[in-house]
Amino acid sequence: MSIFFNSISACSNLEIIIDEPGNESHGRPEELKCSKWRGDFSYTHDYKFYAESAGMITLKCEIIKPYLPYTVFPMNKNTVHYTHIGKTRNCNW
Repeated sequence: MSIFFNSISACSNLEIIIDEPGNESHGRPEELKCSKWRGDFSYTHDYKFYAESAGMITLKCEIIKPYLPYTVFPMNKNTVHYTHIGKTRNCNW
C-alpha cells in the first residue's frame, strides 16, 4: 500500500475515492495504521494512514455498517464498508 500511495502522491490535482469491505475484529479500519488479513486474499487496509504517510490530505473517512444487527447477519459479523476520500497536497482547490 505504501508504494501505491507514494506513487500517486507525486501527481498534481489528484483526488481519490476508495471504497471496500473491511473487518473490525482487529479494530476500526481507519485506526489500524497497517493492513490486516481478513481471509482468503482479502485484507482490511488503513487507507487514511497510508495516504497521510505519503503526504496526501484526507477529505473524508466513513465507516458504514450494513449488516446490523449481527444476529440477523451472523456470517457478516464485524464486516463494514470503509470509504476514504483524499487528495494530493499540491492541488489548487
